[in-house]
Amino acid sequence: MAEDQSQQAEETAAGTGAGEGGSEPDYKALYEKAQSDLEKAKANSRKWEDRSKANADKAKAFDESQEKAKTVEERLAALERENAGLRAARDRAALVESVARATGLDASIVGALNGADEDALTEQANAVKAAMGSGRRYPQVDDRDTGTGSGASLTEDQISKIKNPAERVRARARAIHDKK
Repeated sequence: MAEDQSQQAEETAAGTGAGEGGSEPDYKALYEKAQSDLEKAKANSRKWEDRSKANADKAKAFDESQEKAKTVEERLAALERENAGLRAARDRAALVESVARATGLDASIVGALNGADEDALTEQANAVKAAMGSGRRYPQVDDRDTGTGSGASLTEDQISKIKNPAERVRARARAIHDKK
């Protein structure tokens, strides 16, 4: 900016000198004008610098308030998502419990099913119940003595050595029954 003003002053001085028949321009006046323009530019620059410094705190406070407002909005959105998730989990647990009561299955089995609504979940639970059938889950144990004939129960070591799982369960049941 100061360079532009000094160039203008030089051009003016050069133009003035040529137009007056070779008399020299007044360099002192040109210098003083350039200095005056420079001081005005510096003063204007200082004025705007002071304004920007005065507004810096306000601008920083405004930026922080915008950041806090954004943070509050983000936290509110996160809490709303969490609330929706908890509601969905609560509704699913209530649905599983009601279907478990209605079908007679354990709630953990019904909870493992993927039905989205009560009808689908009930249909799946009934299918599982039908697949499980009404068969016994444990082998039948006769109350009569089917041991070695001596009437003595087997020890835990002897029972654990039995290879057939069904026979091993029967032997354990006899051992428990004999202790009573």
